[in-house]
Amino acid sequence: MLTMDDLPSRLIIAADGATDLVRPMLPDIIGQYFRIMEDVENESVLTALQAIILKFGEDITGLSPLIVSKLISLFQQYLSAGEDDEEAVFNAVQCLETIDAVLEAVQDHPEVLAQLEPITQPMILNLLQEGESLYEYIDSATQMVSGYTTFSEGISPTMWSLCGPLLQVLNDWAIDYISEIMTPVLNYISKDISTFLQGSHMGQSFVDIILSVSEKVFESSE
Repeated sequence: MLTMDDLPSRLIIAADGATDLVRPMLPDIIGQYFRIMEDVENESVLTALQAIILKFGEDITGLSPLIVSKLISLFQQYLSAGEDDEEAVFNAVQCLETIDAVLEAVQDHPEVLAQLEPITQPMILNLLQEGESLYEYIDSATQMVSGYTTFSEGISPTMWSLCGPLLQVLNDWAIDYISEIMTPVLNYISKDISTFLQGSHMGQSFVDIILSVSEKVFESSE
């Protein structure tokens, strides 16, 4: 039985010759990681999984929908523990960072990104709609939207469904994240200005929301 001490570490993965030995066993190794994560809450497991994804990015494209689905399930479990459970919050952040690592690993495969969009969209939308209560996760959510809008072939209706909520978050309470949030917003604008100009959220046009954000920036004492 695989134990915590048996988990491949960053040093083992980086060792000479390890790549060729590990590659054929990737599905089994990743499966064992998720089995362990269902039984224990330990950030080292997620850290090690991130290391594998970063090392074997090209080899996990076919596994990425399953990996992301399982990470989202784990994220929801940690999220349900509440913000008072610091370890659960930390592990939840690690889950999102690992999903970001997967998206980075498959960024040159638009067909894979297209498969991942509908898997991640409900989670991202929930993070945006929950407001400040989930502020710890806004950075990761924004990075995901940035990745999709940067590397996907065009912007899908799935991703357009996140533009309004993202702008609303920026306008309502996340002005400190303006640098991060403006990256996907500029992608929306540059890739499909027509759709952006016609877009609205909760009765307010995207353009009006942008103007409101601009006013707040110029009126800020900072």
